[in-house]
Amino acid sequence: MRDEIKKLRDDLLQEAAKLSGAPVNDILGKERYTQCVRARYAMMFVLVEYFGLTLVETGHYFGRDHSTVVHARMIVAAAMTSPKTRQRDSALSLLVEALVAMIPGDLQDRNLRLYQPSIPERLTMLENELREQRAIVDRLTKCIQI
Repeated sequence: MRDEIKKLRDDLLQEAAKLSGAPVNDILGKERYTQCVRARYAMMFVLVEYFGLTLVETGHYFGRDHSTVVHARMIVAAAMTSPKTRQRDSALSLLVEALVAMIPGDLQDRNLRLYQPSIPERLTMLENELREQRAIVDRLTKCIQI
């Protein structure tokens, strides 16, 4: 990943920590209190939707797997679009909006990704995702056989 993207990602993480009141180590760690989870989910959403990182890459950054990132995106999308959910979890919506506002204006278009991996990088990412999917299938197969 390019250095300027890493710097922007780290700046956004610092801002998420400041706005949520959760320390950076808690956001990147295993903590599960509300402010920490909101900040983590907001960052996961921004990294996937605006930076173009894969689910696996994003999960890896937070020490989690891709399914956590899928869940985070669903929660944030609901908080951002549903009036009922938006009212209930306005802090999450506001946090995402604040993080997106920090992204340079010409890069806020969701169709314009900050990071476009090279073909070899993309191939490696796809191989890693395939490996992870195969491991899930193997675990499920073992469960079924028991």
